[in-house]
Amino acid sequence: MLRLNIFNPRNSILFLIVLSILPLTSYTGNIYGSPSSDLKTMSACQISGIITDVSTLAAIDNAKISLLNPVTGDVLYTDIYTDGSGSYDATVNLNFTSVRTRPSAAPSSYLMSEFHPNPVTPENNETLTIQYQVPDNELETPILEMYNILGRKVNHHGFLTSGIYICRLRFNNGYVSESRKLMLTSGSFLKLSLNQIFGNPGQTFKSSEPDVRLIKEAGDTLEVLFKIEKTGYACMERSRKLIQGINNETNFSLVQIGNQSIVTLDTTGGIITVANSRNDSITLTIPRYALWEPTTITLSTFDTQPNNPIHNNIFPGVNISPGGFRPHRPASLKVTFAATDVDTNLSTLFYIKQSDFVLPLGKIAVTDSSIEGDIYHFSDYSAGDPSGNEAIDQAGKAAEGGALNPFDWQGTYDVVEAMIRWADMLQGLGRDAEAQAILDKVREIIERDASNFINQPVPENPCGWYKNALTKFSELVFSFLVYGDLVSQYSARVGEIFNRCGIQGDIVCQHDIVHEAPPYYYDRWIVNGIIPFIGTEEFGHLTGHGVSDVTVTGQAGGASIIGFGTNTITLSGELTNDYQGDFWLDIEWIEECWTTSSWTFYPPDPDDPPFTISQPIHTDVIPLNFPALNGAVIHRFNAYTWILNLYNLFPEVEE
Repeated sequence: MLRLNIFNPRNSILFLIVLSILPLTSYTGNIYGSPSSDLKTMSACQISGIITDVSTLAAIDNAKISLLNPVTGDVLYTDIYTDGSGSYDATVNLNFTSVRTRPSAAPSSYLMSEFHPNPVTPENNETLTIQYQVPDNELETPILEMYNILGRKVNHHGFLTSGIYICRLRFNNGYVSESRKLMLTSGSFLKLSLNQIFGNPGQTFKSSEPDVRLIKEAGDTLEVLFKIEKTGYACMERSRKLIQGINNETNFSLVQIGNQSIVTLDTTGGIITVANSRNDSITLTIPRYALWEPTTITLSTFDTQPNNPIHNNIFPGVNISPGGFRPHRPASLKVTFAATDVDTNLSTLFYIKQSDFVLPLGKIAVTDSSIEGDIYHFSDYSAGDPSGNEAIDQAGKAAEGGALNPFDWQGTYDVVEAMIRWADMLQGLGRDAEAQAILDKVREIIERDASNFINQPVPENPCGWYKNALTKFSELVFSFLVYGDLVSQYSARVGEIFNRCGIQGDIVCQHDIVHEAPPYYYDRWIVNGIIPFIGTEEFGHLTGHGVSDVTVTGQAGGASIIGFGTNTITLSGELTNDYQGDFWLDIEWIEECWTTSSWTFYPPDPDDPPFTISQPIHTDVIPLNFPALNGAVIHRFNAYTWILNLYNLFPEVEE
């Protein structure tokens, strides 16, 4: 498993991020939570339209229309109904939040220059120069690591095909530099030259200031979520921009429900499956802690494709409700096709945001018979094989999106993953320049949205949704941005918040160990202990100690054995993060066995007196690797069990 070590926040790069299609999770309460947010009003906004059946085009009467906050799911206006002709017409008043951004500050210390030349072409296929700087000018030769656009590590010493690559330098102490993009316009054997810069690097490593601008300066244009409900049809949510002072005509086509699966899940997560009329299998996997309270989830299949801009569709689609709900960790949606002639090679799952706008899912996994991806909110999903021109058109629409407020990390991930997916498709079609332009826009979106978030006041209790959002934005910042103010700002903030929230818990050991050498010897050790631990001053690290009690029963050469003792346990470890964004606790469990001991042997002849011995002390060092989830269990050899209890690593819901 790939791991990301979390380092001391005094260092400028906090995570060793694996550059892959990002892991790229929701909150239905008051996600704004910031006193800096000012409320804007759009009054007397006119909306109208017609609701029809997508298959028959017949008007649908008595359909209910509600307007929702597209981030929180809060109802802004409701109880609008269509008449007998399927029409609706209403004047609504809406309230939204707008937040101004502020610039950020403080540079990185492990620096890597841009590539030169870049792009590498047949004409300039000369030695590629990489300059770097190490804190305190210590002499060091790092290792270059290179990944393709799918996040797979490649051998830069061999022949490389044309395309876009992500590169970074790994230093001897484990730190990595910021990432850099490299474009090869044709296949090439890469020739590298690493050159360490001493003293002040000057302009070699200088990065541009992020584009700081207003986000959602409300008033004359606002984005809302239309929710349309009608018995027998899948509930539809579609994003629309409303303009003050005009009649916003918005038409919708509803899809009749096919098969349904309804399940209520809690914080432990679970799996929901349903099959459509074609016998395709649809599976939704909700991970642990994606839900912070019991939630009823419905999968409804479509027999008719909802309107969307992708011409070559391969799957009718599925609706996941409650619509607009955003899990706190990404859920996984998988479609397994019943037909054997479905071509999945260049296909993708996508979220239908509007009838002319879709967002492909990130982390797509494709086999000959299935396609799978991560989702960040519940809505309508389908699958298709987009053309190059469709990819460019949809990437352009996606580039206009992003977070709808400073805390909407899910909105940022939706857009970032979609644009990376479009770039990947274009690169596969040989349209590298267009793919590179999309990736450049991804960086701008991350800089904008991450700056908006980090410049909001930290809430009084940051250990709930705030820490969750901070973690997700930091993954983007440390993955995609060069060194600079924003990277350092996130390093400091993550250190501050994780230290404030702390790592506290205990590990319960419950062992049932049997030693035997029939027919002469047999004993059984029962070991029970609770070893508490707390975080240390060094960020991401923990320490603990305690004692376990041991009881022994058995036989040796006909004598019965009854024994007691204690083991002294010291543990240390650190919080780590894998490439999917999941946290782990890597523990070193050091157990001094038989710190105290008393074994009494009772000979088979009752005339022989019992005798007592002490066991020699010895030390066992055991590595334990827990997923950082309350109640995580490690079993070994059907005899050893450790149970992890976490007090406050993962957040409670903040009211």
